[in-house]
Amino acid sequence: METLTDDIVKQEIHNWITNYLDVPSSHYNGHQPCPFALPAWNGDRVDVKVGGWASVLWAIEEFDDTKDLVIIAVPEGSYDGFEPFCEAKNKKLAEEGIDLVCIPFIPDDSPEEDPDLDSEAWGSITDHVYGMVFIQRLSTLNKVSRMLEREGYYENVSGKFWQYITARRELESRNGRKKEVNG
Repeated sequence: METLTDDIVKQEIHNWITNYLDVPSSHYNGHQPCPFALPAWNGDRVDVKVGGWASVLWAIEEFDDTKDLVIIAVPEGSYDGFEPFCEAKNKKLAEEGIDLVCIPFIPDDSPEEDPDLDSEAWGSITDHVYGMVFIQRLSTLNKVSRMLEREGYYENVSGKFWQYITARRELESRNGRKKEVNG
């Protein structure tokens, strides 16, 4: 099996964006699953790297708004503990007034919330299993989330997903100073 590289992950994310995230879905009330992904990708506002714990910490420390989103792809076997790690890091960032959030995506065997999400259909190109940590501005993410909520975007999501959205918004309310990283 080939090694998981930045280029492989970038191609797979490109396929995921163009063939799933940018396609209107009944699950998201006629919206694309992520209506902002393709413009950010095409505008070179997304950075993708294969890495681990240190890469996530480095990306947080070096976040400078030249990108809207940094994605760290974490190879299978290396992402154990990333969900509690991100939860603790998010609380720490909020306490320190840093306007960033780490969102873990850890693959598992649970059924997908959106029935249209099928890796074969959107163009998976590798047999590698990997998790991802998305790092972006918390305030921007929550602003967009509130806009989408007004448009009915979240009407079909699970209670668990809605709890996640609520918790993410509460992080921002605890983040009074909103200081920038590196500034």
